[in-house]
Amino acid sequence: MDETIEGTFPASDPLSSIPNPDDHSALPGEGDNADSTTHRTRDRLLTHSDPRTLLVDLRKALLHLHKSLLDWERRGYERIHGRQSNSDLLDIVLEDAQFAWLRPMSQLIVRIDQILEEKTLPMINDLQAVVAHSRALTAPDESGGVYARRYDAALQEDPDVIFAHRDLVALLKSQ
Repeated sequence: MDETIEGTFPASDPLSSIPNPDDHSALPGEGDNADSTTHRTRDRLLTHSDPRTLLVDLRKALLHLHKSLLDWERRGYERIHGRQSNSDLLDIVLEDAQFAWLRPMSQLIVRIDQILEEKTLPMINDLQAVVAHSRALTAPDESGGVYARRYDAALQEDPDVIFAHRDLVALLKSQ
C-alpha cells in the first residue's frame, strides 16, 4: 500500500492546509511526541517542508530546461529545413523523430501536473519517483542511449541548457 506523509501531514488534509514552511513549531518532533522516525523519513525524502512546493519547484526547473532543450533542437532543425512558424513547430515537435528524445521530459512534466491537480497530498512513492526520474533525465552520457547522448550534446553546445541544467541539479541535490 502506498505510504503517505502521515505523521508529518495528514493524508486527509487538502494541500492548502499544509503547515507554513517557516513555522518550525508546527513540525513534528519539535516540542511534541511525534514519531521521530516519520520526521526523519520526511526530512530525508524532502528538504522542502511542503511536498507541493517541491513539485512546483521541480516543474518550474524542468520547464525551463525543457524550453532550453527545445530551443536548441529547433535551431538545429531550422538549419536544415529553414525557419518554421510556431504552429508548424508544434506539429514537428509532436511528429518528427528529431524531437522524440524530448518526450520523456515532457511526460515527466505532465505527471507532475497530474499529481499537483490531485486534492490529496502526494504519496511518498510518487515524490520519490518524480525526483528519481528527474535525476535520471539530467544524467548526460555521450555513450548512453539516444536521450543521454542528445542531452550531452546540448550541454556541450548551449549555455542556456547548461544554466537550466545547473538549476535543476541544484534543486535535486537538496533532495
